[in-house]
Order: sequence, then structure tokens, then C-alpha cells
Amino acid sequence: MTEEQVKQHREDNNDNRGANKVYGAKYKLSQVADWDKAADEQSSFGIKLSNGKKCIVQLSIWEDMLIRSKRGHNMKDKPFRLVQIRLLDGQTMQAVFKNSMWLGVWGDQRRQITGEEIYWSYRNRYDIEHFFRFGKQRLLLDKSQTPDEEHLQNWLEIVNLAYWLLLVGKQQATHSCRKWQQYDKNYKKRIQQGLKVTPSQVQLQMAGIILGFDQSPFLPKVQIKGKGRQTGQTQTKRKRYPILELKKKKKRNRFR
Repeated sequence: MTEEQVKQHREDNNDNRGANKVYGAKYKLSQVADWDKAADEQSSFGIKLSNGKKCIVQLSIWEDMLIRSKRGHNMKDKPFRLVQIRLLDGQTMQAVFKNSMWLGVWGDQRRQITGEEIYWSYRNRYDIEHFFRFGKQRLLLDKSQTPDEEHLQNWLEIVNLAYWLLLVGKQQATHSCRKWQQYDKNYKKRIQQGLKVTPSQVQLQMAGIILGFDQSPFLPKVQIKGKGRQTGQTQTKRKRYPILELKKKKKRNRFR
């Protein structure tokens, strides 16, 4: 609620008791067309989808909105920016999807971010999700099981470097696939539309790309054997954590 609404609510209260009202009218996202509260900011910009289709991104932003929590958390002092995103066809100006996408932006510096930056920040989320999926399936991201946090961080860095090599190697890679994949519709569309090579395709060609380099840096080198652990040297014991057991709740008879 605004300061004027709080003041008016105080004046209408006859006995002048109770705390100031924080939440205002209730708005449902599915009924945005019937809202009596206009958007504080509206903007739009054009984008080009991966299939070559041109679209318009339409943004509507409401400032200082509040949300009630159903888990016992206090949200009265945490205003946010409510962002509605609609994707329109560049020719017909009709909505591409039936429902709008809604985003919330929290933080003290939320007003310093433009609507377009909010959109692209969320769009980058799909690239992150793709990395985790590809990393688990092809780069053994989740295969290093270790209780040592430092070892885990080192393994994550190795996986990221491997993914970066695929990113660099796509400049030398071409659209190629296994023989049984040549009839795939998605593969034919990627060639027709001139889309970028996928990480999976680069990984299939990575061996040939690396063998085309100068092999002298990769040849085995003579190394001095390590001395190993010295006599009397001890290692710090690993910290042990208590075992937590999930207790089953007893079923109670609801009928008495």
C-alpha cells in the first residue's frame, strides 16, 4: 500500500487501534487484464528465434509489489519488481504462447536493472541447465564422488575446461553425425537454417581436431619420481559428521 492509502486506512479506523495495513488489494496473475493497477513501466524490443522467426518481446513492470508466504516467512519488508513477459509474432503481433511468463526481481539494486537485462538474464538460465545436463551425460560431471570439497572444486574446474574446449573447437567442427542420424528431421533443419554446431557434434570430431595440432607438447615427458610420504609423517584425520536418520512419522487414526 502507498503512504496515502495507509493514511486513509488510519482515518477510516474509528478506534485507531492495530498495526498499519501493509498488503493492499489481491491480484491474480491469471486475471491481469482485469487489474485496476496499471504497469509502472512498459517496453518492447525485437529478437530473432533460432528458427529464424522474428518476434517482439513485450515487457510490463510493476514496482514495489508484495507477496504473502505460506511457509511462515515474513515478506512484508521485501518488495520486488513484478515483470510480465509476452512474446508476440513480428508480423501478426499475436501472442506466440497462450500464457505470459512472470518473473520477480528482489534486492536493493533491483531498480538498476533494465527490463531487457532481466529478460536476457533469465534466458541464460537455459544455457546453464543445458550445461548441467550435457556435463552429466557426456563429461562425467557427477561421476567424481568425494567427501573433500577441494577435490570437488578441482573436478568441476576440469569439467568446465573440457566444455570450454568444445566451445573453442566448434570453429573447426562441421555439421556431421552418425550414419543412422542422417535422416533425422532436426539434423536436416539445423543444416538448412545454418544453425551452430552442437556440443555433441563437436565432441564427436574433437579427436580429429586435436590430432591436427602439433603433437610435440602432448608427447610423454621424463619426470622425476616423487619421494612419497616420509617416515614419521602423519596426516590430519578427516572430520566426521553425525549420521542423520529420517524418522518416519506415526500414522494417526483420524476417525475417533
